[in-house]
Amino acid sequence: MSTVCLHIGAMKSGTSFIQRVLSQNKQQLGESGHLFPGRRWRDQVLAVEEILDAGPKGKQRTKGAWNDLTAEINAFTGAGVIVSMEGMSLAPSRDAQRIVESFPGHKVRIVVTARDLARVVPAQWQESIKNGATVDFGRYLAVASAPGARKLAAARPFWGPQDVPRILRTWRPLVGPEDLVLVTVPPRGAAPDELWNRFRDAAGLPPGEYDLDVRGNESLGVHSAELLRRLNRELDANGSHRVRQTVKQSLAKGLLAPHAASEPAIEVPEEYRAWVRQTADSLADEIADINPKVIGDLDDLRVPQWKDYRGGRLAGMRNLRHYADNGPSDAELLEVAEDALVGLTKLIAEKYR
Repeated sequence: MSTVCLHIGAMKSGTSFIQRVLSQNKQQLGESGHLFPGRRWRDQVLAVEEILDAGPKGKQRTKGAWNDLTAEINAFTGAGVIVSMEGMSLAPSRDAQRIVESFPGHKVRIVVTARDLARVVPAQWQESIKNGATVDFGRYLAVASAPGARKLAAARPFWGPQDVPRILRTWRPLVGPEDLVLVTVPPRGAAPDELWNRFRDAAGLPPGEYDLDVRGNESLGVHSAELLRRLNRELDANGSHRVRQTVKQSLAKGLLAPHAASEPAIEVPEEYRAWVRQTADSLADEIADINPKVIGDLDDLRVPQWKDYRGGRLAGMRNLRHYADNGPSDAELLEVAEDALVGLTKLIAEKYR
């Protein structure tokens, strides 16, 4: 009997890093008796989208993708299988049960990775912008922090992927208590391999020299995020899946993300910091009551005093201006837009060539 480890999210908690490490070390995993199924990680994405009937608007589901993935897993007789797709965190109870029941004869382990709200809030907003959203950061924060927001449809773009207690409660009845595992994302300043080491322990992978040299998930700076948001607004009426993928992959990740190092970082404005700290404490307390197996420390999900929290490039940023305070100037947007136009022109020319 193999252990099928389902890494179900949450979003913006190092999932892309983990998925890229798993993909890059697929052969080594196989040599240790572990399967990362599919010809490529995208096969897992297509399978989860099919069984949940979810995914980007306008994108057709791949018929048979879930059956193909489960057939490969159920035929496997090694030590363990790892499926990593954060879309599973959005599954309602009935779909979560269908997923677990797809692996008869196997032990199923649920692994949830979680990150502190001070980093998650800006990351989740800009991810929504990459995927075509048009709401500005100030409005996004106002809706997410409204009383009872976790149950409001308007706040679902944030709380759907980030309500970790809800995610744990959904999956808890489907596995044994030892197989509901929460991995906390280490705080700023931790060793670069710490998140992988925690996930490796949660997934039951053996120690070893894994190749961790993978491309990180691309963040946007303030100027690039606002430019993209305005572009989404113009494209919204005709925003086919292909158009949105072009904006996300070619423009956001390929051309705008490299500007992040020279732009102000997106961070929670001062008027929302008390809410972030209080909400982070409340979520950590709820998780403690649910009592999953924790790898890391629940205190990693709490937000310390802001003067102690700011670090990395935020500490050295000159003239840092919060996104909610009027946003970038037209001149700043124009500079980023000009660079993006140059890059897009070169991409189009290369395609023609």
